[in-house]
Amino acid sequence: MDLSLTKLVYSLTRMGCMCIKPSVMVEGVKYRVARQLAEGGFSTVDLVEDTRTGKKFALKRITCHSVEDQNLASKEVEITRGLKHSNIVRVVGASTSGKADIVHNQTSEVLIVFPLYQRGTLHDELERRRLIDSPFPQSSLLSIFYSICSAVSELHHSSPPLSHRDIKAGNQCEI
Repeated sequence: MDLSLTKLVYSLTRMGCMCIKPSVMVEGVKYRVARQLAEGGFSTVDLVEDTRTGKKFALKRITCHSVEDQNLASKEVEITRGLKHSNIVRVVGASTSGKADIVHNQTSEVLIVFPLYQRGTLHDELERRRLIDSPFPQSSLLSIFYSICSAVSELHHSSPPLSHRDIKAGNQCEI
């Protein structure tokens, strides 16, 4: 399926047309898109399901408007794949479709499959606890903070050193 048709199907599904369940292939694995989980400035994150095993994952879609965008997204995949730390989300698979060309107004899309953490983000857990008036015990908060610091330290000590630049409770993490 070409990129423009994929985008049309994706847009129809996002608008509520359930007659079409889009799917994507990433490294030979077919994933069915269930729904959108999040949207940012340059990417979206979808809930997807491996059509063979039924296992659910998070799929990050990065739309690239130029070769430079595409190179940056590919570098993100390469760097993330190289990080081996228990507190850094690992890449399950990645692929690129289309060819970004700013002159001809063509975009490409980099897809990155990550594990899905069923309990959601730290922000989700904080909100659940707020609603039932059950704050984290101090020891749990310190453990979460230590885990985040350990992951950031891993980034800072990698070669070359890396910075995250978007650490927030709403980003995917396992708690």
